[in-house]
Amino acid sequence: MQHWELLCPGGLSFVCDDGLFQPSTDSFLLGSFPRLKPGLRVCDLGSGTGLLGLLLFQRQRALSVTGVELLLDAVRLAEQAAARNGLADRLIFRRGDLRKIRGLLPAGGFDLVVCNPPYYPAGSGRLPETEALRAARSETGCTLEDICTAAAWLLRWGGSFCLVHKPERLADLCCALRARGLEPKRLRLVCRRAGDAPSLLLLEARPLPGGRDRPPHGGAGQRLFPNKGDERMSGTLYLVATPIGNLGDFSPRAAETLGAVDFIAAEDTRVSVKLLNHFQIKKPLVSYHEHNHAAAGQAILQRLLAGESCALVTDAGTPAISDPGEDLVRLCAENGVEVLSIPGCCAAVNALAVSGLPTGRFTFEGFITVNKKSRRERLDSLKNEERTMIFHEAPHKLRATLEDLRETFGPDRRVALCRELTKLHEETVRTTLGEAAAYYQENTPKGEYVLVVAGSPPRETAAVTLEEGTEQVLRLVAQGIRLKDAAREVSAHTGLSKNELYAAALERS
Repeated sequence: MQHWELLCPGGLSFVCDDGLFQPSTDSFLLGSFPRLKPGLRVCDLGSGTGLLGLLLFQRQRALSVTGVELLLDAVRLAEQAAARNGLADRLIFRRGDLRKIRGLLPAGGFDLVVCNPPYYPAGSGRLPETEALRAARSETGCTLEDICTAAAWLLRWGGSFCLVHKPERLADLCCALRARGLEPKRLRLVCRRAGDAPSLLLLEARPLPGGRDRPPHGGAGQRLFPNKGDERMSGTLYLVATPIGNLGDFSPRAAETLGAVDFIAAEDTRVSVKLLNHFQIKKPLVSYHEHNHAAAGQAILQRLLAGESCALVTDAGTPAISDPGEDLVRLCAENGVEVLSIPGCCAAVNALAVSGLPTGRFTFEGFITVNKKSRRERLDSLKNEERTMIFHEAPHKLRATLEDLRETFGPDRRVALCRELTKLHEETVRTTLGEAAAYYQENTPKGEYVLVVAGSPPRETAAVTLEEGTEQVLRLVAQGIRLKDAAREVSAHTGLSKNELYAAALERS
């Protein structure tokens, strides 16, 4: 039997169904436990008919809540409740098995995960007659480990997992959480009456460094989610951006990722070990650079396919950008290995931002080849490029590059020379190619440079008269195109009025 109730006088409505999920004290206790603030993205695992989500909305309306529920009848009632309360756009439900959460919802997509799970291990105690009530009471369909696995997958770094459970399962709960990279942070015990033993507990956990990618039992090669029917899934490749000068630009998330992966692939291990030592990170290092990337990439791929996780780092900046890391990313993509980016510094973007030149459209050209023929061909192909252009250059090649740019684009073309970005002697000089070339003929270039060059001025097109446009329309009509369509086409590339072209052509036809 179904009936509707109010959470409080004038509050939100929720539905009760005797054959599905009965409202219980534990749901109300859990609804009051999480710390809420506007804008939180919440996932309710095993959402039933949506009561817990409504309890959260009763406290804070500026949320978005996604419920995951296996039973179709429960999902339908939950959607009715969302619509009845005017929350259908912010309280949504996904029907699915939380044991297959990877295929339902994205990793790290939520700030808060909540769950009122079944309390009793499978086979313990007397089971209710209906499937729904059995699933709500006992771990017959999903275990405590399954729930913690799903929560670890869903939570962003810094997010919270809140659940209610029985005190006698506290040890099981802590073990399941920690095995999946979640650390218990806040515990509240609930007693029915003063002096009674606790009957329920409320617990909040947060991701440890490594979070959802941590092996369930601490061993390399074991992963939480199966892939294509295999017992183990492939690991993950993390592209971790490193500072281009200032170590203060290295993010906590980047440091946490390096500390959590199984091994690190570095452009120059001698450079990377200094970074790791600074942040007190100890991880195995392998070499991956321009001269060994074919063989090293295959070796890294095999380890990833075996279930290990790897962080790819360059000496400075973002891997795979003007970097052989692009080959490793392509290799992973071709073999179904997940690749995630841990953002950070990128010299090209930083230089563009401070250049004072247009940033809406730009092209990254990287390092210019030293081969004279190829160099000339490449620059010639950019003569009419209207977007802002970004080049990297080493100090010992800067003079020649500036001369070639001046000769190709003209001495009056604007350029920003960004030197030693984020470092002690950082400098940005905004001038012309002619002035820059002349200056560095007399002065020695020092440091690494990013050159940001203004694009070519838009080419002016000769104005087309109405008479000329009409001739174009008539030629198209003679080719079998309808007059209306011909007028529209000519108008699109000449800027002339479509109606005027149509009238003029009609008069002459």
